[in-house]
Amino acid sequence: DSPIVATIERSAAQVFHAGRLSFLCSGLFVRQSLRVASRQVKRHGGAGKLAQDVGGAVLDRLAHPIETVGMAWGTVCMGAEAIRDGVGFVQETMERQREANDENYVEIIQ
Repeated sequence: DSPIVATIERSAAQVFHAGRLSFLCSGLFVRQSLRVASRQVKRHGGAGKLAQDVGGAVLDRLAHPIETVGMAWGTVCMGAEAIRDGVGFVQETMERQREANDENYVEIIQ
């Protein structure tokens, strides 16, 4: 086998195993989340009591619309900041990669 074929085979095996691990971890995460959710429902007095509490919270938010708008606006701003930070991180990473590739290219030429 040539080095390229061996590298491709190794990469494919790594991708397969990473996907398999992700699938197994997501299954564990779902099971644990269901356990925690069922315990929380029981702790709060059952599904009926929990529905009443949620309904009360909804009515409270409807009764105070200015507060609700302020909370919603804060959430939108926080989401926009998270997106901005994520884009900045990607840009910085790409610039570092580009600089590293430029340095490697110059070394290869010399």
